[in-house]
Amino acid sequence: MTRLEQKPDRSWQWWPTGYVACMAIVMLGYVRFDSYQIDGDAVSYMDLASSLLHGRWHEAVNGLWNPGYPALLAVGKLFAHADRMHELQVFYWVNYFIFLGSIACAWFFVRSMLCVRRACVERVGGALWALPDRLFYLVAYSVLFVSWTHEFSLGKIRVDGLFASLLLLAFGFLLRAVFTPRPIFDILLGISLGLAYLVKSPGFVIAVVTFFLLAIYSMGGTPAKYRRRGVLISAVMFVVIAGPYMAALSLQKGRPDFGDSAKLNYAWLVDGTAPQDLLNNQPARFGISAVLLKHSEIELLSKPVVVYFPHFHHATYGPWFDPSYFNEGIKPQVNLGRQLRLFLQQSRHFLRFVVIHAVPLAFLIFCFACGMRIVREPSARRMLLLIYAVTLFSFVMYLAVHFLDRYVGGQLWIVLLATVGLLTAKDAGRKYLVEGAAAFLAIAVLLFGLQLVMQQRQTVVLHGLGHGWHNPAEFDTATLLRQKGIVPGDTVACFRACNEGTYWARLAGVRVVAEIYDPAYMTDSETGNEIWRKLPNKQQALDALRSTGAKALVGYFENPPGSDGWQHLAGGYYLISLRGIPQVSQ
Repeated sequence: MTRLEQKPDRSWQWWPTGYVACMAIVMLGYVRFDSYQIDGDAVSYMDLASSLLHGRWHEAVNGLWNPGYPALLAVGKLFAHADRMHELQVFYWVNYFIFLGSIACAWFFVRSMLCVRRACVERVGGALWALPDRLFYLVAYSVLFVSWTHEFSLGKIRVDGLFASLLLLAFGFLLRAVFTPRPIFDILLGISLGLAYLVKSPGFVIAVVTFFLLAIYSMGGTPAKYRRRGVLISAVMFVVIAGPYMAALSLQKGRPDFGDSAKLNYAWLVDGTAPQDLLNNQPARFGISAVLLKHSEIELLSKPVVVYFPHFHHATYGPWFDPSYFNEGIKPQVNLGRQLRLFLQQSRHFLRFVVIHAVPLAFLIFCFACGMRIVREPSARRMLLLIYAVTLFSFVMYLAVHFLDRYVGGQLWIVLLATVGLLTAKDAGRKYLVEGAAAFLAIAVLLFGLQLVMQQRQTVVLHGLGHGWHNPAEFDTATLLRQKGIVPGDTVACFRACNEGTYWARLAGVRVVAEIYDPAYMTDSETGNEIWRKLPNKQQALDALRSTGAKALVGYFENPPGSDGWQHLAGGYYLISLRGIPQVSQ
């Protein structure tokens, strides 16, 4: 063992603690000033949280949105006693505590990597590690901070930050289970992967691939018999945690199922099947998928198309609360030509992801340019190959269908930290260069995050808002709906007002049960005014909406729609009362 291993390096002793404190303070700014980013996905998670909070457990069994993250949102609402007008700020705080939890996961992963280092030293002798322990923690925290100021923004009511944190924790337990074998680490590995699945359904596929590769890994080396037993223990614990939810979902669907996210995204993005308000009598919107819907929406009028969806009595907008229900019966068809074209299109998102994470990636390239090399210990190198294989599989899986940077943030954390943690230096001179670069990386990332939050604060101030989580148009629309006699529990219909999200309806406590949505007349290139003007049979459409019991039709227009009974609410939102339907021009 070299002198550098024998004598603890205290030169970076207080940096990790101070860095975490600075990260936590900067992220408090994001809690207040992060931009409003609520969409249909977010509203679905909020609806699931409300169902869990009120004990309606059966409603949490959902083919697209898993219940892990909504459970945390429900806990946040339970402690804060927040109503719907104030729940969004609570959800920002829930994301903040998930961020703090991800720091703890990173701390544990680095500790696990340090155990791998000690095992390497015991097997091959002394090693001059490229980064001292404390600086390694610093690099880990800075890599996390890049993701939390970009793809895992606190303003996104999404599962991805929690999912990435659980993956990081799981691989920390995996490293412990292999290099410091104890049954408790095998148990915790299975539990953490099971929890990751309960947060997001792709966690099932990642867990299966991880167990398969870990079983292959266990075939080599001296403790092969124990390692195979360890893989079995982890797999059993995964089934114990994830199995009940998969069983409930399979009973609901009437077939073995662990989630329909992959199938639906393949049909929508590869096969070209329409994702919204699809009916069995619309073959032009099927793409190349085979479609025979079992629970399609009810068509009230064919010209224009008026659909009715009274299902899910506690959901704000049924078609997106559980898209797997309304799309049951879609069978995607594999088409290599379409698949290749989509793969190339998704590569643009991959390049964007690389640009966002350019600083950590550049640091890794700099380490290799300075002569740093992976430690020459066979078990550690094989483990690194396992991590690379899982990460590569994840990237290819998403590139094949739908690649977004927030989908693979956790995998990037794991592969970057595992690689950096096993780098060794040939001499102390080059090692000091890498240490300086690591310190620069950490400081630059922190300052850049501070700059972003200051820019967001300036934007909030310029718009005359006190905080970033407030969207005046949606909040004012909800308030004005109540002033017009539409109270929580009532039902409404929409015309283009559900395209960008339905948070205005959730704030008002109303359900959207019907919609005017006709692709023959509605295109993305036209404004709401142009679409409404050319829409035929408007009076019949309003009569059809009235027959559903909806109290009003809420529309969204870029410019004032003029006559036809539209009353302005707020922003681009307008209303036609259906309790006494006015005559409109045909």
